[in-house]
Amino acid sequence: MSGLLAPSALALAAAPGTLPPESFKNLIQLSSLRPYDKNVDCRFIIVSQVEIKSTKEGGTVYELLVADESGSMLATFWDDQGLAMKPGDVILMRAGLVTLFKGHLRLACKQGSLVRIDR
Repeated sequence: MSGLLAPSALALAAAPGTLPPESFKNLIQLSSLRPYDKNVDCRFIIVSQVEIKSTKEGGTVYELLVADESGSMLATFWDDQGLAMKPGDVILMRAGLVTLFKGHLRLACKQGSLVRIDR
């Protein structure tokens, strides 16, 4: 089953193959990402869940290992957004960003959108 993962929650279910072909044009490979890149459009698979942490405010931060054909990196997602992602999910991310945390690149999606395109 595929579905749209809004930045805050699993928001919409959609059948596989319903995304138009232009959704897959101009995607950036993970190996091409640089610190502080914004408006990142990419496709990746969730490889594993690395760590889950609770915030002081009562939220949850999910650290995931993601990969594409070019390489792998850590990604950070919050609350329901992270909870909805499982190893093996293939995700299309629109308008994501790259942060630098403890000397390592991290992929995140605070204002953009995430679409599960395969499981």
